[in-house]
Amino acid sequence: MVSTLPWTSFRCVENILYDYRCLTRYLIKLNTKSLLDSELQDNGYINAKGKDVVVIGGGDTGNDCIGTSMRHGAKSVVNFELLPKPPASRGRDNPWPQWPR
Repeated sequence: MVSTLPWTSFRCVENILYDYRCLTRYLIKLNTKSLLDSELQDNGYINAKGKDVVVIGGGDTGNDCIGTSMRHGAKSVVNFELLPKPPASRGRDNPWPQWPR
């Protein structure tokens, strides 16, 4: 089934953080404020402990999300990243760890 809703419709859904802007705004601002104001006693911070985390996308931001979730003690972390299908074999000029071309 294909969604007819644009991606922007999902940006404000509870418990869904959207890309780097959310990491900056929520994790840094809220978590730092909670730490400084109450030493994390106010529960005003975001924590992945015990949660099932799904990271859609990759690169530096995706890896930051995965690493942060693991450090928080997430129950599980799943990553989806769409890439083109690699060729069946590698060329001589395309050594590991380069992406196969």
